[in-house]
Amino acid sequence: MNWLEALLSRLEQLWPWTRIKPWQRAVRSTYIPWGGVRVSVLSPGIARHLWFFDQIEARDVQEDSVNLATQSVTTKDDIAVTFSASFMYEIEDVQASVFNVREFSSSLQDLSLMHLSERVRSWTWVELLDRQKDLEDSLRGTLTTRAKKWGVRITKCGMTDLVKARQFRLFGEISTE
Repeated sequence: MNWLEALLSRLEQLWPWTRIKPWQRAVRSTYIPWGGVRVSVLSPGIARHLWFFDQIEARDVQEDSVNLATQSVTTKDDIAVTFSASFMYEIEDVQASVFNVREFSSSLQDLSLMHLSERVRSWTWVELLDRQKDLEDSLRGTLTTRAKKWGVRITKCGMTDLVKARQFRLFGEISTE
């Protein structure tokens, strides 16, 4: 960042207006000297933003998806499996999504990965094949319970891949000549 970009960035922070886009909702926290903090939810449009007194957090509220990383786990019957999943969500309560969790998207992602790996480890390969829908329902239930506190609604969950993992081992000879 050069000096001009740094200067423009500072000037932008002092600008008294903030634009909230049509697909966003925002939360304004206003510090009132000797009066505490007042919180208000803002709709799309132009909002006043006084650099010392106000802080505005805007969030996109339309439906979004998260594609979870592929995991490799060993089942209860000692079979290595590789699987992945996805889920979709939307923000219903922007104030809860700002104040009740630091970063809801990554928190939901981490919770999903932990839940799925724990479940897969507790089932056999045959159970996994036969009960994929149960695994999806279990994930949806866990996410729905946690996300509700954060103002987020889970709209869909699904397994995107489930296969036995292929393991390759290379053995080499060591020459001592």
